[in-house]
Order: sequence, then structure tokens, then C-alpha cells
Amino acid sequence: ERHGKTKTTELMQVSFFQPAFLWALPVVVMPVAIHLLFRGKTKKIAFSSLRFLHETVLRTNSRRNLQRILLLVVRILLLVILVLLFARPFNRKSQLASLYDPGTPVYWWVDPTVSMSYGQEMSLRSLGKQLLDSLAANIPSPSRIHMFDSERNEFASISRSDQAVFSTVVYGRHGLENALDRIETLHADNQQGVLFVVSDFQSGDEAKSVSESIRRYLQTRNNWLSVCLLDMSPQNPWNYTVEQQSVHLPDNARVNATVGARGKELDSTELNVETGATRIGSRRIGLAKNKVTKVSIPIRAFEDMDRSGGAVNLSAEDPLQGDNTVYFAKQARHSNTVLIIGDPQENLPLATAFGALDESRWSPVQMKAAHEVGYADLDSADLIILGGVAGAGGAQEALFTRSGMSEKSIVFFPGFKGESTEFTRRVMRYLGESVAAKTTGSKAFTAVLPDTLSALWKGFPRAISREVRVYEYLKGIPGKPLVYLDNGNVLTSEKTDDQGNTWILFASPIGATTSNNLCETGFYLPLVDRVSSHALSGTMAGARGWIAGEPGPNPVRSSGLSARIYDNQDNLVGEWSRQPWVVLPSPGVYRMEVEGALPEWIVANVDPFESSLEYAPPDPAVLKCRQASVIKPREFGGFLRAGGTDAKLRQVLWSLLAILLLVEMLFWLSSVGQSR
Repeated sequence: ERHGKTKTTELMQVSFFQPAFLWALPVVVMPVAIHLLFRGKTKKIAFSSLRFLHETVLRTNSRRNLQRILLLVVRILLLVILVLLFARPFNRKSQLASLYDPGTPVYWWVDPTVSMSYGQEMSLRSLGKQLLDSLAANIPSPSRIHMFDSERNEFASISRSDQAVFSTVVYGRHGLENALDRIETLHADNQQGVLFVVSDFQSGDEAKSVSESIRRYLQTRNNWLSVCLLDMSPQNPWNYTVEQQSVHLPDNARVNATVGARGKELDSTELNVETGATRIGSRRIGLAKNKVTKVSIPIRAFEDMDRSGGAVNLSAEDPLQGDNTVYFAKQARHSNTVLIIGDPQENLPLATAFGALDESRWSPVQMKAAHEVGYADLDSADLIILGGVAGAGGAQEALFTRSGMSEKSIVFFPGFKGESTEFTRRVMRYLGESVAAKTTGSKAFTAVLPDTLSALWKGFPRAISREVRVYEYLKGIPGKPLVYLDNGNVLTSEKTDDQGNTWILFASPIGATTSNNLCETGFYLPLVDRVSSHALSGTMAGARGWIAGEPGPNPVRSSGLSARIYDNQDNLVGEWSRQPWVVLPSPGVYRMEVEGALPEWIVANVDPFESSLEYAPPDPAVLKCRQASVIKPREFGGFLRAGGTDAKLRQVLWSLLAILLLVEMLFWLSSVGQSR
């Protein structure tokens, strides 16, 4: 009984691409009508006796009657099969069914992101092109296959698609949502269609995951579209990467980078620093499998460099070359944006100090209360000063999280009244020191430099500034000491957090305060200038860091000015003014020219996500959608040749047609022989 139900269910799933031809089924009555109309009439003949009529004659006559009946059945079956072949039967449960319908559109989307360039002999993207050719060779009407052009954001027939479409690399998001929206627009009538998604299905970031985009689409849109997911993820992948660079100036000039070897050992090879066509630094490096290391490369004097900066390049055979180069820029413009956060009255001496210094180096200088600061303010500032900030929370919390901002240079000094102490404790805990406490000395202490010969303090007339009087300070601030008090405690220190931000910490306020007299001394201006410059030297020398193709906050939006963006070939690639988000299209060093200001260099690099080598194709069982299937490239040929149950059904019908024609011919030959 169960077997019978299964067969009945399978028959109920059979449908037809051209059901109108089923109206021709009544034509099967024609052979019956002809048979009835033209069968011989019985004639009565008077005969004396049948006793001498041979028995074989009687048997021959019976056989002829049987042949006529069988011939009638054969001709009826021939007509039925011909009608079914014209109607094109298919199994509604088969995902391949609509591929063999010349009227069904087929859409082909290839992941255009950097990771699809992976490959030793052939890239994953080129392999996708071969699979497309195989599809076109195996289905009728290949001109109905439409390839998505990520640059033009539209589908085009493969007969008109430019070959460059298959070599296009898009930096940033994959853009599958754009293709899906385009399909919905082209076929608002929800006719049947097939979509092939060719991707390596990287995992680790839902916002950038092709699998997640497919899952959302199948669960929220109409299910008229069948989706075939071609899983291109490589077997046993390996890759070498260069990332997280920084530039240190001015003395002991060097470039720092992080090198990784994923899945395979890195044999000794050169890591070069280049600017233009000139190599300005080099170092050999080898690395064990699945290890990451930080490398410092000495470089020639920065003045010898191309003003736009350069690149760190790993010279190694690598299946994914796009992440073997990382770009950097020196502080080509001498003007650094300063953002002072805190009580404007108390921080006025700081703003005055920067105004008294070289304006070509420190401009513009903005003062804002903590509640007035936005994320864009923090991201666009070169130097951030947190001066007696009251209370925790606000946009400045982004400094304590992985917010996507580039490395920042931060100067912090505490507040000793009201809610300022809460924010001070927040900073100390973040930097790993929870026991720093306010100390009031029984006498005033003076400032002591560790030396007057290092790059930081060179030029100071003496190590001890006896005019400085410090009455209140935090005891036990974390980091490397830069300035001491004459009682041995630290007045100023330097610390780098886990995100690469450089912090300059003061144990005592450096604004208008009763805790010390720093802003009233001749020690104040050079101290502010030196520690601020030192903070910048610990990061990317002021160059902004961007991910190519990813939107970032517009650095000139809040200024009300406009900027023109040029690549290293002096081509204009964008104009920024009031847009909240802007994009740099590809990796490299860009020049930003702001009205009335010196040029600034902006760096864009490949998204580290593209080098993750972590893959997770969607599971059809999790998708809970019968229209989705996942196959590997090696299975694709068999997937097409098999053609599912639909191709087999048509093969059976054609075979039956051939057999019936052969039987018809045998009956005809038999009748001819008998007539002789």
C-alpha cells in the first residue's frame, strides 16, 4: 500500500512545459476509427463442407486478427508519446526541470570579491567561467543565460557579456543583494527561473557573507526562483598575508607590518618597502605554518620618499596575491587635526598652546564638550585629547572598542572633580591599571625629563624644570614613563592598547587647574608639542586607514568644506562634501585636496576578511527551501548530464517511440510478406 502511494505521489508531481499540446490527445481515436471503418466485411459463401479446409488456414486468420489489434495499439501509443513529447513533461519537484524549458530565464552570478581570485593554476573565478560554458553547452537556448555585471549592476545575455566581466574584482561587499533585486525587477510576474550562485562562501562576518544573503532571500522572498549554489571553496587552502602596517618617524625611520602564514610554512623570502619604483627598505622573513609575526623594516630617510608614501610587498608565490601588498602613507601634509574633548573653559590653555605653535602642523583645533562629540569627529581627528571628561559613555566609547576606526593618537589627562573621576577610572581600567589613585603631596613636585639627548627631548636646555609645581596627581599610571616627578613617580607615560591606539597619559591635568601650574610655565608649550608629535609617530604618521570598497565616514562632512580625491595617477576618483559616507574604490594611496588646506594622503587596503580562508556554504536543510541545492564544481558536469528525473523521463519516451516505430515496421514487413 505504501509503495502504491509513493507511485501515485510521483505521478501527481508530473507537469508539462507546454500543456496546450495535451489537447491533441483526442487524435488517438483516429487509428481506432480507421480500423473500424476499413476492416473487411464478412462475405457469406455457400460451401458444401469445411472438413477438407486445412487447420493452418484457420490459425493464420486468427494471427492476422491479433496483428491488426496489436498494430492498432502500437499506433495509439505512438500518437500518445508524440503528444507527450511535444507537451514536454517534467517533475515539479526537480530543480533542474526548468533548465530544459527554453522559455525559462537562467541567471548566473559570480562572487566578484578578492577571495575568488584564489588559485594556483586557475583562479576560482576562471573556474566559474568554465562551469558557465559547460552549462551553455548542455541546455537548450543558451542565449537565455544572463550573467550579472557587478560594475554596471545589471544582467546581460552571455552572448553579449564582455569577457572582462569574468576578470572583474570588486573591493568591498559582494553585491549579491543587488543582483537579487534586479531579478525581482526583471520578473515581477514571478515566472519560473533558475539562479546559479558561484562563490567560495566565506564565513566569519554575517554582513559580508554570501550564505547569509541567500538565507535571507529564500526566507523572505517568493519561492518562484530555484537556486543552485556552486560551492567553490578550495580544499586545503593556504595563503600568506601582510597587514596592520604603521610608520614611525622622524628618527630611526621604519615601517612595521604584520605577516601571517595560513595553512603552509613561509620559506625565507623578502619583505620589501617600496615607494614608486624605488626600494627604500627590505628584510628577509620566514614563518612557520599558521603563525603570525610583527616585522619592523628600517627605511631610508623619509625625505627621499615619494610624497604619497609607498607599499610593503611580500615577494612569495601565493595562490591569493591580493593581500601580499599593504599600502602606507607618511604625514605628507604638515597640518594635523586636533580634537579636544572636555570642559572648554578648562581646556582653553591647550587650544591656545596649539594656536601658538606652528599652524601648518596643528590645524584645525576643535574644542567640544563630551556630549557634542560624534563618531565622525573621532574618526576624522589626527590627535584626540581627552581632558577632564565628565562621565562615561558617549561617542568616545568607540575608543575602547573595535569600532573600525584606524589607529588613533590619544592624549589623556584626568579630572579631579565631580564626574571626571568616573571617566578617569574607565580609562585606567581599560589600559590595565585599576589601582591608580589621586595623590596630594605635602609639597609641590617638579618635572624631570629622563634625558635631553633622545629624539623626544633633544633640544631641552635641562632635564629638570624647577619652575613647574605639581600638587595633585595620579599615582601609578600605566605605560612606559616619558616624564617623571622629582619624587620618582611618573608624570607622563606612553601605552599602546590592543587596537593599536597610542595613548599619552598625564598623571595631572594640563589645562586650567589648581592641581599644577604647568600652563603658566615655559615648559608647557614644548611639552605639548613634543608629546603630541610623539603620539602621532606611534601610529600611521597621520595617514588615514580605509578598507577599499567599504563605506567610511566622510572626514570633511562636519567642516562644511569640500574635497577632491585623486589616485596615484592623478585621476579624479571622487568629490566629497556633505555625504555622510564615502568610498575609496581600490587599494592604494590617495591624495585628498581640501579647499584652503594642504593635501592629505589617505590609505586604502584590502579587507582582511578576504584572507580568512574560512568557508561555510549554506545547508539546504537549514534553508528549509526545496528550491535550493549545493554542489561542488567536480559534480557539476554529472549534475547537468544526469538532467534529473526530467531528462530520464524524456529519454524513456524517445526510447519507447523508437521501439514502437520498429514494431510498426516489422508489422508492415510481415503484412507485405503475407500478401505475397
